[in-house]
Amino acid sequence: MLKRLNRFFQVDLWRLQPDQLRRSQAFFIALPRLASRTLDSVRRCAIGQRASGLAFYSLLAVVPVLALVFGLSKGFDLDQTLERQLLARVEGQEQAVQWIIEFAHSLLQETRGGLIAGVGVVVLFWTMIQVLSNVEWAFNEIWGVEQGRAWARKITDYLALVLLCPFLVAASSAVTVLITTQVTLVVNQLDLLKVVSPAISFALKLLPYGFIWILLTGLYLFMPNTRVRFGSALVAGLVAGTGYQLVQKMHIFFQIGVAKYNAIYGSFAALPLFLIWLQLSWLIVLIGAAIAHAHQYRDSLGPVLNDTWSSAAAHRLISLGAARVLVKRFSTGAGPTTAAEVAAAMSIPHPLAARTLEDLSRAGIAAKLERQADAGAEQGFQPARDPACLTISLVLDALEGGDPRHALSALNGDFDQLADALATFSKLREVSAANHLLQDL
Repeated sequence: MLKRLNRFFQVDLWRLQPDQLRRSQAFFIALPRLASRTLDSVRRCAIGQRASGLAFYSLLAVVPVLALVFGLSKGFDLDQTLERQLLARVEGQEQAVQWIIEFAHSLLQETRGGLIAGVGVVVLFWTMIQVLSNVEWAFNEIWGVEQGRAWARKITDYLALVLLCPFLVAASSAVTVLITTQVTLVVNQLDLLKVVSPAISFALKLLPYGFIWILLTGLYLFMPNTRVRFGSALVAGLVAGTGYQLVQKMHIFFQIGVAKYNAIYGSFAALPLFLIWLQLSWLIVLIGAAIAHAHQYRDSLGPVLNDTWSSAAAHRLISLGAARVLVKRFSTGAGPTTAAEVAAAMSIPHPLAARTLEDLSRAGIAAKLERQADAGAEQGFQPARDPACLTISLVLDALEGGDPRHALSALNGDFDQLADALATFSKLREVSAANHLLQDL
C-alpha cells in the first residue's frame, strides 16, 4: 500500500496533463502536486533543522534587534505603541516577551553616551544584519537561489525593513481599533444590522489573522533574493498565517499544564514554552516559503527529485539539455532564459533546472543576466560562448573541470596513468562523429 502511494505521488501524479482535463479535475490534480512539491522542499532543504537554527539565532539576537527597533521608534514617539502591540500579538508568551522588552530597554540605557554609544549602535546594526541574513539564506535555499544580497543591498534593504516595522505595527493597531469601534457603533445604531451582528463579530475576530497574513505575505515577497509573484506570496501568507494563528491557539490551550512547569523551573517556567513557540513559528514561516515556491512554479513542476535525478549520467544529460535550450532560444533572438522556462521546455522540476543552470554558469557555458519582466527584474541565462562552438564534448569538458592532468598537483597518490587515460578519452570524444553541435540537435 505504501509503495503504491509513494509511486502515485512520485510518478503517476505527474503523468496526468491538466490541460487535457476538466477545470474541476485539474484543480484536484494541482492540489496534491503542490502538496507533494512542498513536502519535497521540506525534506530536501531540511526545513526542520533550519527552523531550529533560526530559533537559536533569534533567541541570541532578539534583545539587540528589539533594542534597535525601540531606539528608532522612540524618535517617532511610537515605542509605547510598539510595546503594547508586541504583547498583544504574542498571546500566551507575555511573560517571556516582557522580560525581553525589559532587557532591550536596559541595553538601550547601557549604549548611551560617547564612544560606548557609537560602538553599541554598530553592534546593534551588525546583529540585525546577521539575523536577517540567516533568514534570507534559509529562504534562498528553498527558492534555489545560490547568491544572496550584496552587503550594500543588505544594509539598505534591512534598514528600510527595520524602519518600516514600527510604522506598520502602529498603523495596524490604529486601523484595527478604528474598524472595531466604527463597526460596533454602526451595528448598535441600526437595528437591521443586529440580525447579522454574530457574523460581524466573527469577522472582527479575524482582524488579527489579517495582520499576520499581510506580514507574512510581505516577508515572502521581500526576503528571497529573487522575484516572487504577489499571488504566490499571498497564497503562502494566507496558509502560513492561518497555521500560525491555529498553532498559537493550540499552544495556549496546552499551557493549562503550566503549573507543572512552575514546580520544575520556578520563575523560568515561561522559557521552555517560549522556545517551543519560537521553533514552531519559524517552522510555519519556512513551510510557507516552500508553498510560495511551489505555487509560483506550479506550471513547471516535475516529479519529486529522487536518486535517479542525482546520478552522474542524469546530470550530464540534463546539463546538455539545458545548454541546448539556451542555444536554441538564443539563436531565435529570444532574451535571457529563466530557470522556469528551462524547466518547462525539458519537463523537469524547477529546482533541478535552477541548479543545472548554476552549474553551467560556473563552468563558463552560461552567463547570468538580468531580464526585465512585468513584475520587475528576474535572473536569466544565455550562452557564454559562441553557439557555433558549443559541442557535446566542450560542454562535458567544462562541467568536468577541463584536463584531468591539471588536478595532479593537488594529489599525492599515483594518478598519472589514470589522468593520461582520461585525457585520451576526452580527445577521442572530441573527434568522435557523435560530437555534434548543440544547435544541430
